[in-house]
Amino acid sequence: MDWKKVSIMTTEEGLEFLCYKLDEIGITQFEMVEDAASTQKILDETAQYWDYVDAESVLAARQPCVRVYLSDNDVGAEQMKKLTAMVDELKSIKDGLDLGSLEIVSENVRDEDWANNWKQFYKPMEIGERLLVIPEWEQAKPTERVKLILNPGLTFGTGSHATTRL
Repeated sequence: MDWKKVSIMTTEEGLEFLCYKLDEIGITQFEMVEDAASTQKILDETAQYWDYVDAESVLAARQPCVRVYLSDNDVGAEQMKKLTAMVDELKSIKDGLDLGSLEIVSENVRDEDWANNWKQFYKPMEIGERLLVIPEWEQAKPTERVKLILNPGLTFGTGSHATTRL
């Protein structure tokens, strides 16, 4: 099944209220995307727990929004109508909470096999002078190297981390 990724642009102040309104119309699964300053604060506070974070890509073009994924079928179309009506109603309210532009940005997202698509990026790796690490689904060319066949994942990782290579 394909999906529609729908983002509703708002402000930091409007994030939770918008989630509440989505819940009211029956859309109960969503993600809040905070602005760059809030995200930077979280990255700073949790830096000791990260091996590596590409902060630049994490922070790129962060505008507060609430994002939902709607099925690309009749049910999703009905949810989109309710969402649009709810946003139009909120746009007419001029007092109180700053909700920002409430612009709706929608894009199609293909349903993919996320559990297996990552495998295409892991190929046999030469480690040192003698070892060849081979993902179990790959075939390696004949070589004099000692072959170590692994199932990269939670147990062994990918083999590319420095601690594994050493």
